[in-house]
Amino acid sequence: MFPCFCSANTLNSVCLPDIIGNADADLTEKLKICDPGNRVLIKYKQNLNPEFLITNLCDLRYSIIYDHEKKIINTRDKSNVIVCIYLPKN
Repeated sequence: MFPCFCSANTLNSVCLPDIIGNADADLTEKLKICDPGNRVLIKYKQNLNPEFLITNLCDLRYSIIYDHEKKIINTRDKSNVIVCIYLPKN
């Protein structure tokens, strides 16, 4: 067994950025609060491609949770959600 030299806060922290409306401008600004390795709950608008967000923001070695079917629901919160481990592509 190998010792872990990371803090418990780093492993258990969840990042909750605001809703991403534009893939180009909003990505860098809204995700500044997240550290690589954090769990992240990414809310995005209907017009964005979830596969683009996943490949650019998530660590593909771990499970990624999202609904791949686009459904239009008449509610106030029209955002979709992706849950993954944050690892941005530079």
